[in-house]
Amino acid sequence: MLMFCSIRISSFLKRRQMGNPDKVRKAMRVCAAIVAVFMVCFLPTTVTTIGVWVIRSYRPWDCSSFYTFTQLTIVSLGLNFLNSALDPIIYVFSSSMFRRALCSSLPRALRCRQDKGDGENTASSSGGQSTTQQELKSMMADRRSEAM
Repeated sequence: MLMFCSIRISSFLKRRQMGNPDKVRKAMRVCAAIVAVFMVCFLPTTVTTIGVWVIRSYRPWDCSSFYTFTQLTIVSLGLNFLNSALDPIIYVFSSSMFRRALCSSLPRALRCRQDKGDGENTASSSGGQSTTQQELKSMMADRRSEAM
C-alpha cells in the first residue's frame, strides 16, 4: 500500500510541476526516504516470516532451519519497531515548519535555538504572513489555551 501511494504521489508531483522545482524535488526525496526506511524495516520480517511458513509447510522435519528462521523473525521484529522511530525523524529533518512546531512545543529550557531571521521575525519583517505560519500560530494558541 505504501509503495502504491508513494508511486502515485511521485507521479502526481512530476506531472504537476507547480511552484518551485526545488520543493518538488525535496518532496520526492522525502517520499523516497520514507519508502526506503519502510523497506529496510519491514522487508527482513516479511522474508523471514515467509521462510518460517515455507519450512513449516514443505519441510516440517527440518527443525534446525525452522528454529533459525523463527529466531531471525524475532530479531527482525525490532526493525519493525525502529520504523516507528525513524519516520518522525525523517519528518523533522524534511520540514522547517514541523521543526519550528516541535521546538515551540517543548518546554523553554529544552527549546531549539532559532535564528533571528527565522519564524515570527521573518513573517513580521516581510509585511505579511503565509498561510502555514498563520496555521502554526493558531495551533500554538490552541495548545496554550488547553494548557491553562
